[in-house]
Amino acid sequence: MAAAASEIPAAPAPEASEAALRAELAEVQKVAAVRHSVDAFARFGVELFVWCIVSGVTGKLLYDSARPPYLWYPLALLCALLLADVVSCWRRGVRLQGEERAVEDRLHALRTSLKLDEPWAGSDPFRGQA
Repeated sequence: MAAAASEIPAAPAPEASEAALRAELAEVQKVAAVRHSVDAFARFGVELFVWCIVSGVTGKLLYDSARPPYLWYPLALLCALLLADVVSCWRRGVRLQGEERAVEDRLHALRTSLKLDEPWAGSDPFRGQA
């Protein structure tokens, strides 16, 4: 019976678990400070604008010609490559945004467990805590 009781780990002290939570909070705050999805979506927007212009020029060049001129082929290739990169930037931005959302959720959970967002946390004479 004594051996079974010694196998059960003792509950950590509240100060130790709070210190571990505060250490994790500091790490998560460092990770949450950088948002790479914004860069991916900014690149997506710029490339989409450039793709619209180049595809308009390419379409107009094809429409005005009896047969496609030599300049049309590199422009069509550039349109295809830009469109592929636009799609990849969008997908990368969505993926990074999902990762950032998970980090923000963990940050919110840590702040809630440490009661950092509650104005009445700690000693408040108006709530009967001294």
